[in-house]
Amino acid sequence: MADIAKSNTTVCPALDSAALDCTTAESDARQHFEKMLLSCRQNNSSFAQFETSLWKQVLLLGALLVRLYLIARHQRLQQRAEPPPAGYRLGNPLATRTLKTAFGIIRYARAHLICKKKQRPGGKLNRRKWCGIE
Repeated sequence: MADIAKSNTTVCPALDSAALDCTTAESDARQHFEKMLLSCRQNNSSFAQFETSLWKQVLLLGALLVRLYLIARHQRLQQRAEPPPAGYRLGNPLATRTLKTAFGIIRYARAHLICKKKQRPGGKLNRRKWCGIE
């Protein structure tokens, strides 16, 4: 099964939208889970085929949940409304990023911080703390 997870490197069209709100992302995850439940009840294929199909659906559900997490975190950071750390300025407030996860590639939007000086005073430590990673 690890081979299936590693081979899933394409961006799912459902996850390609970078600027969504939490309500839409949550609705997408719920709808996909409901489809999975229905598939479990109505699937007439062999166990091996069912398991392969289910694994792909679980990976997609995981990607949908990661996307929901990223969107919610971005919205929480926007609500904080505190200035960037010393030595940084806010660049694009909705910069599109690509994240490689165990569930596949996920595109999302987040604020982009730009260093004011050529040498960063605190390196990634300050930026990571401001972005809520630590």
